[in-house]
Amino acid sequence: MRNNWKISLLSSIALSMLGTSAIAQSDEVNHISRIQVDENEDQTLIQVTGDMHPTYSVYRLRNPLRLFVDIANSELDGELVTVEVDNGVITDVMTIEYEDALTHVTRVIIGFEQDALYNVEHDGDLLLISIDGTDRNLFVAQTPSSEADLLALQTELVSAQARIEALEEAANRASTNDAIALRTQVENEREELERLQALQAQILMLSSENADAQAQVVELTEARETALAQFVELTEENSEIQARVDALTRSNQDAQIQVNELSSENSDAQTQVDVLTRSNQDAQTQINTLSSENSDAQTQVDALTRSNQDAQTQINALSSENNTAQTQIDALSSENSNAQAQVDALTRSNRDAQTR
Repeated sequence: MRNNWKISLLSSIALSMLGTSAIAQSDEVNHISRIQVDENEDQTLIQVTGDMHPTYSVYRLRNPLRLFVDIANSELDGELVTVEVDNGVITDVMTIEYEDALTHVTRVIIGFEQDALYNVEHDGDLLLISIDGTDRNLFVAQTPSSEADLLALQTELVSAQARIEALEEAANRASTNDAIALRTQVENEREELERLQALQAQILMLSSENADAQAQVVELTEARETALAQFVELTEENSEIQARVDALTRSNQDAQIQVNELSSENSDAQTQVDVLTRSNQDAQTQINTLSSENSDAQTQVDALTRSNQDAQTQINALSSENNTAQTQIDALSSENSNAQAQVDALTRSNRDAQTR
């Protein structure tokens, strides 16, 4: 694995020559928009984002340990970037810009606390710088999760404290220049110790939260079992209810059929009602007409009744006059009979006289 990671100084020089050749042939500018540092499980990955295929050169320097990645014919979109890493292998990642005789260059500078394998490649417009994470500080890219991890963290805390004490003792005995270097190491070790202590505190807090969560899990499990029993009971009740619903549904369907039949019958009846209504309206019209005619006839009857009454009165008057006349006639008839009897008597008397 280490042979795959390692890039020699000769390879760096070759990359530099290749980059120079490419620079002379391109006038396009590669705009660098972002520098991102990610701690992965087995490496630290530095991603440099541009807007075109990068042409680059790689240089490794010592005293102090640094890695230069020069991106030819490029410029930063924003201000210069400095990313503090301090993971035990890399101190920081920073950028600078400069111009040489051929082009404008963006330089990515990676500072190291200790030697490490690296690899530089590109993926489209991305420039990827991978640094081996084997010798990083403990638990840089992951949080302790197992009992072995927690034991290793505790052991590292004890070791870090011992290293600090040893360095402080050595610094107290050392010369001024050596003491300054030793005290710098002490500060670095203290920072690492504080990081590990913070990590331990976080784990203890998470462990406490996990215990609470576990208690909640037990409580929720019991609640789940109770709920499951209720669910089974409700399922049975639901089956019974569903059977009732099905029965009611069938009954409703039958009722709906009857409703449809009644609705059809009602429609027919309504048609008949409409016909009868129209017939009744016609009859009412005739009744109104007849009523009007009857009113006229009644008027005529009343007039005829009055006329008949007048005629009856006249008849009665005539009858009375007729009775009077009849009486007179009877009297005249009687007188006429008497006169005829006298005539007859005179006639016989006259005959008798004639005879003599």
